[in-house]
Amino acid sequence: MPGGNSDMGLGAKKNEVYLSIENSTQYIDWWHEQIPGEEFDHSGSLLSVIFRPGVIYGLSDRINLSFNTTLGIRSMDWFGTNQSIHHRDEYTNSDFSNANGGILGDSKIVLRYLHKNTGAGDGYRIIFGGGIVIPSKNT
Repeated sequence: MPGGNSDMGLGAKKNEVYLSIENSTQYIDWWHEQIPGEEFDHSGSLLSVIFRPGVIYGLSDRINLSFNTTLGIRSMDWFGTNQSIHHRDEYTNSDFSNANGGILGDSKIVLRYLHKNTGAGDGYRIIFGGGIVIPSKNT
């Protein structure tokens, strides 16, 4: 199978196992001016750290089974001392005002079949696949 994203690119031959992990980290230091009804400046920070571990297993030279999940840590710090209707401190380890807290995100199980592979270089590669998403309750 051709190379590409870690969840759909690398093809495993029969009984081969590939492990992967993707990471994304983002820090935003934000600020905006007063809004109607809140006559003070607004500022804070948002930190997101996402890990996406996965595994690909070769059921045969043409059929692969993959599994991955998302693990995330997120925090929003409100630097103001005043109450705000639209800003507040929120963290992954506790419930948000509109979502359940927790680090586990959605998981996917995908089966892929390599129908045609030209090999290295230019050419056609036809891959059929399908899978299921297992939603977390932390969204």
